[in-house]
Order: sequence, then structure tokens, then C-alpha cells
Amino acid sequence: MGFLSIDPGVRSMAVAEWNDANELQAAWNSPAWMQHRTADDMTLSELVKFWGAWRITRFTNSFVGERQVVYPGAKGLKTNPNDLLDLAMCAGAFYGALCVDLRASLRLVEPAEWKAQVPKEITRERIKAILTPQEISRIRKGGEMHNVWDAIGIGLFASGRAKRGMVR
Repeated sequence: MGFLSIDPGVRSMAVAEWNDANELQAAWNSPAWMQHRTADDMTLSELVKFWGAWRITRFTNSFVGERQVVYPGAKGLKTNPNDLLDLAMCAGAFYGALCVDLRASLRLVEPAEWKAQVPKEITRERIKAILTPQEISRIRKGGEMHNVWDAIGIGLFASGRAKRGMVR
């Protein structure tokens, strides 16, 4: 039956579908309509409610998703680590709905486990080098593609096709 690997987000979730042979069947951002919304379009409670209600019912009952982690930022980096709380709440609603409603198993991996501290561009190229041309052709373009590549990388790591840092 395979599994799904998920890179959670507040506005969209990137999903990669894998078969029993650990081959990529499809990868996409879902749902597409959320990718064009702005922060003012929905309150956080509406987003959490949305992700808690969104279901994937036709695929599997085995999931692997990324766990949110706050890492020390680079000196002078102007990011708000509290933004991660919004992400964690949305991902929690999404994962909870999958596990409760579908009686699914969930494995969480931290970014440091599957991609280490490798920059996104290098990680993407390493992922492409592991995939077959047929698997690459199954990736649906659209939305924030770096999230789709992360969902694929999480799946490659979970299946054992890649080690830490997206190396074979």
C-alpha cells in the first residue's frame, strides 16, 4: 500500500505518494487554492480548522512527516521563531486528523535527520540524482516547489533510499 511523505505548511502541504517498492508515484502541493491566499485571508483558527478537516482517504494508512524544530538562526537573521508555532498548530491538526480518522501510523523526522544542514539547492539536486527519470516526470509543478522537494526528500529518507544529507 506504500506511504505518504508530507512537508507541512501553514498555507499548503506538500505531499509525495510512494508505492510498496518505495518508488515515487506522485508529488504535489495541496490544496492548490490555498497557495494563492494571503495571511489576511484566514485567521489562524480557520487555518487549523481547515487542516484538521482536510483528508487524504484514498492512499494509505502510513505517513511520515516533518517535525517542526527551532534552530538557532544565523547572526543578524531577522526571522521570528514564533512563526513556527503557527506551522506546528496547522501540522498538528493535519497529522491528528490523519491518525484519528484513518487510524494511520505517523513517523516524524526532524530536518536535521533527513537533510542535515545542506542548503535547499544542493538538497534538491541530490534528490533529483536519486530519483529515476520516470519518478521525476510524476512531480506536479506548481506552488512552492521547494516544499514538494522536501516532501520527496522526507520520503526518500523514510524509505531508506537516502541517508542523512540526501546521499545514497
